[in-house]
Amino acid sequence: MPDLNDFKPEKRFVALFAGESKSGKSGAAASFEHPYHELDFDNRFGGIADMVAQQIIKDRRISYQQFDGMAGWEPVAKEMRRLYMLKVAYKLNPMNQPFPYKTIGLGSLGPLCRLVMALFYEEATGAHVGGKGENSLRLAHPGDYRAENNGVNQVLDYLFAMPCNLIVTCHTREKWGKPKMLAPGDEYKPNEIIGEKLNLTDNLAAGLIGRFDNVFNFSRELQGGKIEYYVEFASEMCGNSFGIPPGKFKFTNQEFQPFFRDLCNKHRKDIKEGTTV
Repeated sequence: MPDLNDFKPEKRFVALFAGESKSGKSGAAASFEHPYHELDFDNRFGGIADMVAQQIIKDRRISYQQFDGMAGWEPVAKEMRRLYMLKVAYKLNPMNQPFPYKTIGLGSLGPLCRLVMALFYEEATGAHVGGKGENSLRLAHPGDYRAENNGVNQVLDYLFAMPCNLIVTCHTREKWGKPKMLAPGDEYKPNEIIGEKLNLTDNLAAGLIGRFDNVFNFSRELQGGKIEYYVEFASEMCGNSFGIPPGKFKFTNQEFQPFFRDLCNKHRKDIKEGTTV
């Protein structure tokens, strides 16, 4: 039975990479240990391919499986079964049947949720606009959250069981709320942007964040006619198991995994030498 001394957060890296569209999430995920396999629910593998073409990602041992949102659940179930059988073969004979991937990525949670809900709507009862059948629009129902939550977590349960790194990506959106109350009457001010949140239903987002020790937030900014890429490891939404403090870290034109590894090593060195704040 392992104890505290056996735990190394870098031994198996499991993380949720969040951020706005085109902020570098997928490319960052694909920079981790190879062979890398992408479960592409976005049908946007081009971003990873472009980073390989630019030689920002050096290792070309990358594969992907795309899922058509109109093709039903069978392609997803087939891929989960394939990965599961590869895991079983590895567990039974690890010396002769190595697991073929060092990292699996899932991109991204939003399209996976839409696929789950599309299948649920085909079977569920409830109010419809435009009659019944494929030409109708089903209205929201209290059972929707339960179906969405169960479907997404079933996929994640499969992937968490894989003997490799796992990186899941998710888009973010603006978080609106009341401004800080600094003076009498501030409670009557209109809502304003107070941060970011996962682009999922609130209950699902809260539950999913709780499944990951590492939640990183990616962003990009236009500065002097050039797009700069940043990542946060500790904030209201983010957290990490490596002790990296709050702040934005720029990684423009850098392969993310080596950048992240060097940052972790520097932080450990600073702690050892007593130079960290």
